[in-house]
Amino acid sequence: MFGPWWLDLGHGWISASYVALLAGVWYAPRPLVRLVLLGAIVIASLWAWLSAYRRYHLITDTPSSAIRSAAQGYTELYGRCELHPGTLPIGFRSGPPCVWYRYKVHRQSGSPWTPHSHGQSTDTFVLSDATGQCVIDPDAAEVVTTHRSRWREGDFWLDVEYLAPGDNLYALGDIVSIGHHRTPTERSHEVSLLLREWKHDREGLTKRFDSDGDGQINLQEWNQARGAAEDQVDRECIDRPIDSLLMRSPEGRRPYLLSNRDPKDLATRYQRWSWLHAIVFAGTSVATLVCRFS
Repeated sequence: MFGPWWLDLGHGWISASYVALLAGVWYAPRPLVRLVLLGAIVIASLWAWLSAYRRYHLITDTPSSAIRSAAQGYTELYGRCELHPGTLPIGFRSGPPCVWYRYKVHRQSGSPWTPHSHGQSTDTFVLSDATGQCVIDPDAAEVVTTHRSRWREGDFWLDVEYLAPGDNLYALGDIVSIGHHRTPTERSHEVSLLLREWKHDREGLTKRFDSDGDGQINLQEWNQARGAAEDQVDRECIDRPIDSLLMRSPEGRRPYLLSNRDPKDLATRYQRWSWLHAIVFAGTSVATLVCRFS
């Protein structure tokens, strides 16, 4: 019903917590403990229900815009993943070439496999449709992708989800202009993006700004790097088309969604999860009342 587990990991973990908490309710030695555990399920299922239901309605109710006519603000786009002109695909270790990735690494320590590290890329990429292009900043995005690769390197298991160049991409987030006329906040955001890309290439950053040759970037050298980033952003702004757009995480609590799944399929997934959490919420609410007054 819900498809591959890694596409619905957050809701899958919540559903697994229901099972664990219900087992605790069954074996709890005292009524008070049962009541507390049932209350925890009620709170978790209510939050998960509202979260999934909200995403379902945002996907179905937000009209899709062509990039050329997209208004600034919370907007839905649909197009194709592309690299910035003149750049190469990124990838985690020996993983597939991509525009974005999220990884988990487990290490074998004795018999069990234990978590070692996890993270995701922050490099920007391009969303393109028939009318134009929009830069995508994936920082803080909820990414749902059909691509996954797993392999072993020595004592490590690597698990990577990714978006590939050429993928169809659904995007729901905040659109801002990055043309010649920018606010100080927009300029600061662009500088931060560039510095983050430089930090990703640690060797190149050190070679360029490590003036004392100690192999580290101290505060003075970091300020020099920031100044160089500001200069580069300002130079690029002069050559940039005035209607260039950037999609980023919205302010406040509105979700930022990126997915290479069909939008209708994505909406159906959130709808089904909302049904499941609503059923759990209703059932455990009744059980809590029965437990409270019995």
